[in-house]
Amino acid sequence: MRHSVVNNKFRMKTAHRKATFSNMAKSLIEHGRIETTLEKAKYLRTYIEPLITLGKKGTLATRRVAIARLHHKDTVNRLFDVIAHSFKDRNGGYTRIIRSGKRRGDNANMAYIEFTDPIVEIPKPSKKDAANNVVESTPTKATETVAKKAPATVVTEAPATVVTEAPATVVTDNPTKES
Repeated sequence: MRHSVVNNKFRMKTAHRKATFSNMAKSLIEHGRIETTLEKAKYLRTYIEPLITLGKKGTLATRRVAIARLHHKDTVNRLFDVIAHSFKDRNGGYTRIIRSGKRRGDNANMAYIEFTDPIVEIPKPSKKDAANNVVESTPTKATETVAKKAPATVVTEAPATVVTEAPATVVTDNPTKES
């Protein structure tokens, strides 16, 4: 009798199984929803939910553990900055599995796995704002006290910007070479 068998090996060697679920977790983090077999979705749930819990802690050590499991720094940054921030008030149950019927070729049970809460994207500053050091943030208590102590300044209007038109380009037919 096979008592206490916890995980399915999916007829894969260990390295193949780790790589498969690392890639599936990466795809789930990037896209928010993926379709796979029901068994793989159930196993992926046990793989991804501890990573989200690590992301909620947000320490350097937990970030290194996540990089060791996912092998992709941009995905780990998205996990820690966007996804973990979306689940900061939830204590578990970050994913849900929705059955989607049977696969036509081999009649395997298929399912979607997705995040339960909508993922709120944090807008990235544009390159222009980053070059001009424009940062939008909420004022902290320290900046409010500095603003109270600072003298009031008079802002003058900036001069109007002069826009000049570029010269019109002339498009001609491409002459053929005659030799």
